[in-house]
Amino acid sequence: MSPPSERSSAHCPVFGVASGAPIVGLGILIIIFGGVLLLTGHSPDVTLPPALLFIGFGAVLIVLGIRR
Repeated sequence: MSPPSERSSAHCPVFGVASGAPIVGLGILIIIFGGVLLLTGHSPDVTLPPALLFIGFGAVLIVLGIRR
């Protein structure tokens, strides 16, 4: 077995691939979920904070994936 190279430490921590595409896709799905939560929420007082949390975390994942 060959020793791990320096590139192996740059893999995506979630999916184990070198590109940032899977983490960007995950971020997009989380943003879509937050948008659906905003659109279908019955009470804006209850659904706004979690929806903003999902959208914000999805945006962070997209930025991290693009910066790879």
